Amino acid sequence: MTITRHPEARPFDDTPLPGAGFGESVRRYFGRSTVLTGRAGRAEYWNAALLQVVVVWGAVLVLRVLDGAAAPAVAVLAVGAALVLWVLVTAVPTVALNTRRLHDLNLSGWWQVIALAPYGWLLLVVVGLLPGRPAGQRYDAARPAYVPCAGCERCG
Repeated sequence: MTITRHPEARPFDDTPLPGAGFGESVRRYFGRSTVLTGRAGRAEYWNAALLQVVVVWGAVLVLRVLDGAAAPAVAVLAVGAALVLWVLVTAVPTVALNTRRLHDLNLSGWWQVIALAPYGWLLLVVVGLLPGRPAGQRYDAARPAYVPCAGCERCG
């Protein structure tokens, strides 16, 4: 049996992306939002963390300004609702990214439970700063070399 590759198929990569730029990191953050296999490098992890900090703190700053300016309650409610929606939308991608980052360090994704302890999140910050370990390759999934395009007659 011969396996032919569709011309529009793209390679699937479970390995970390060293030196990832901000845009590529954000694309991988949302594009691989439910992927719990594979690994994530430091750049990918910290660029996504930067995105979270900018959005959340930006919303908090806007809320503070609106509160100080005695803005209408509807505006405060709208910004607060947008912030809650952002947190809900990014909860699963964040857990998936944390899991992949821990895999790059050859640790189980269950180490995230430490964040539930008081100041446990600080340990995850320190772990996020560590360089990846070659033994983390064991978490790379055995996937096909190419992922077929969606909806094509040839790929189904």
